[in-house]
Amino acid sequence: MAGASAAYELAGEKSVVLLEMEEHPGYHTTGRSAAFYSEIYGGPVIRALSTASRGFFEAPPRGFAEVELLAPSGSLFIAR
Repeated sequence: MAGASAAYELAGEKSVVLLEMEEHPGYHTTGRSAAFYSEIYGGPVIRALSTASRGFFEAPPRGFAEVELLAPSGSLFIAR
């Protein structure tokens, strides 16, 4: 997204060509990496919000999502 954003801003003043290596634009966007739930990431406020949100992610209201919002995945937190 950073490359597309930069291209958009530059296009106001210059001629810009945006090349995408993947089959679909935005394949490696931030949205893919944001799909990670952790109760130990961030400062005190973010950790409290994450912990308080767990119940919703585990059992969202009926019809809220077509797929599960949480799925087990391995992670290793090295340092803070």
